[in-house]
Amino acid sequence: MRTPTTCLLFPLLVLHCAAGFACAIVPPEKQAEAHAKHLAAYKAEVAAVKEDADLIFVGSLSTLTSTAETVTSASGQTRVLQHHRAVFLPWEQIKGAYRDGQVLEYTTDNNRVVVGCGPAFRTLPKEDGAGEIYLVYAREGRLLRTNHIPMDAQVLSGYEEAAFLRGGE
Repeated sequence: MRTPTTCLLFPLLVLHCAAGFACAIVPPEKQAEAHAKHLAAYKAEVAAVKEDADLIFVGSLSTLTSTAETVTSASGQTRVLQHHRAVFLPWEQIKGAYRDGQVLEYTTDNNRVVVGCGPAFRTLPKEDGAGEIYLVYAREGRLLRTNHIPMDAQVLSGYEEAAFLRGGE
């Protein structure tokens, strides 16, 4: 017998199972192949963003401010948008020229939840990240993407260390 609860739970279970297969653990003999495939896809994404960007540089985040805006769609759905303004201290220019104090803007949607596995490609500065170093991509004053460059980089990532502890190499 179908109840409202089973009608709601079934789609959630299907989505949960699909996400599990998407992020499945790769057998050791296939890890190098999977890594090479992910690396090639990541480099293709980087090349595409490089072409789209008019500004690429390495710098530390000086300030990040945000303001909230509540918007209502025609269907009556309410969303909360965060409009961010980031200022960096440039260290190295790669493409274009970042001017000291130049504001780069981006907007996030507080109602949007992203679920995935692996590294997120379209990352943005951390809200409490003042002083942190980033590789920054922007176009026409809009921040497209950042890649955090940690000052305390470890020899092994957390995933690599866990794999080592499980008996991997």
